[in-house]
Amino acid sequence: MNAQLERYISAMRHFAGRAHRSGLQTGTGGNLSVRVPGTETMLIKATGGSFADLQEADIVHADFAGRVLAGAAKPSREIKSHVLLYQKCPDAGAIFHSHSPWAIACAARFDAVPLVTLHMEMKLGSIPVLVSDGHADTQMVDDLAVFLAAHPGTRAFIHRRHGIFSLATDIGAAEMQAELVEECAKIAILEALSREDA
Repeated sequence: MNAQLERYISAMRHFAGRAHRSGLQTGTGGNLSVRVPGTETMLIKATGGSFADLQEADIVHADFAGRVLAGAAKPSREIKSHVLLYQKCPDAGAIFHSHSPWAIACAARFDAVPLVTLHMEMKLGSIPVLVSDGHADTQMVDDLAVFLAAHPGTRAFIHRRHGIFSLATDIGAAEMQAELVEECAKIAILEALSREDA
């Protein structure tokens, strides 16, 4: 494996661990990927791998047709969503996805995360909610394509009942952006509850 891919894998493992420690993802859920520049390929977390102790063997090199180019594991079931996001969002160099509890709670209540903090408004802007009954399937990909057309330039969104998708130039920026989405979702829920109790 070349040095560039090794650097990407090292970063993926580091930020997967950070995501687990911050509470963005527990167990074996969630996934993350890095686009290999100049190719229609990506490094993506394998199905069943855990953010808590992600190993090099838990990351596979796959092309945009879903074929594994290197690695013995099976890529994440959500590879089709990652492929579509890379195709529709050419500036995205990495994708981070987690089943974050506050984001999921917020998406159950709102169609977009309310802009309740100046930090969110300045750093993120609108965080829309994708409504799709699909999950890691053709229905999800079809709904995601329509959603992206309706929300051009989206850098992060929440799939209702499923979690955060964050897109950025690199995996570190994508993971930290997801942390901010989760923080803002938490504040939005707490703010809404405080108004109800007033």
